[in-house]
Amino acid sequence: MMQLIKGNTYYYDSISSQGGYCLNDQWLIIDTGGDDSSAKKSIRAMENPDIKYIFNTHSHADHCGGNAYFEKRFAPTIIAPFVEDKFIEAPILEPIYFYGAAPPEALKNKFLYVKPSTVAMALKDTSPLTLAFSEDEATFEVIALSGHAPNMMGIITPDRVAFIGDALLGDSFLEKHALMFTYDVAKHLETLETLKTVSADAFILSHGGLKTDILPLIEANRSSLLQVSEAIFNHCKGHTITFDHLHHQLYNQLNLNENLSSHLLNRSVIRAHVQYLEALGELSFVVNQGQLFIE
Repeated sequence: MMQLIKGNTYYYDSISSQGGYCLNDQWLIIDTGGDDSSAKKSIRAMENPDIKYIFNTHSHADHCGGNAYFEKRFAPTIIAPFVEDKFIEAPILEPIYFYGAAPPEALKNKFLYVKPSTVAMALKDTSPLTLAFSEDEATFEVIALSGHAPNMMGIITPDRVAFIGDALLGDSFLEKHALMFTYDVAKHLETLETLKTVSADAFILSHGGLKTDILPLIEANRSSLLQVSEAIFNHCKGHTITFDHLHHQLYNQLNLNENLSSHLLNRSVIRAHVQYLEALGELSFVVNQGQLFIE
């Protein structure tokens, strides 16, 4: 069952939690899970719903993978942040992004390569979003939450419930993922500060569920990010090392376990932290004889 939070706002607790707002028996779905199966489970939880809108916080597969099934069955209006919409409409961009060229078949998996869907509204700013539900309208706040993804956005329902995507991870996920996925460390840290100012009665974390007090988690997420940056700085301090060697050092330090997909994901995260430290003037890049060094 969809769990009622308050008013017209619901959520479906799963590996990647989904949200819902229902007015006049019409639904706005917030994120759609990773695939057709996720979509079918949430539809059963809503008990024969009329899906009018989908809001994707960002384009990662576990947040938009159910779009295509919803689109085929209900023809909803899909809403997503600008830039994220391009990856939702052309999901092959995700494995291309991680591999840097035509991706090997091993990367065309449900974690990186979902079915495409059509975004009708690409949000270029955080102006309030007013949606019609039958004869009534409801206005939602939109909040910028970039960092984990290039242009992730959250949404706050009229019931003061904030759906914040992957801007925060719950404690159990932080414990499992020492190398928290981030696209831009500086932006991610800014988003964590922004979350301290968000006025809401409840927060839904896609990987962490329902929270009413997020301040401890904000500090835990911030600490996790900075610990990785500090580890990278310490490995590079006073040395000139290759990127591969740095990755190997972190693999051992953080007890990582990798296949091709997770290796490339981790490599992307390490690059994000190196870029953050380089922008601060703490590290620099050196290219020599076909190798990328960090010093």
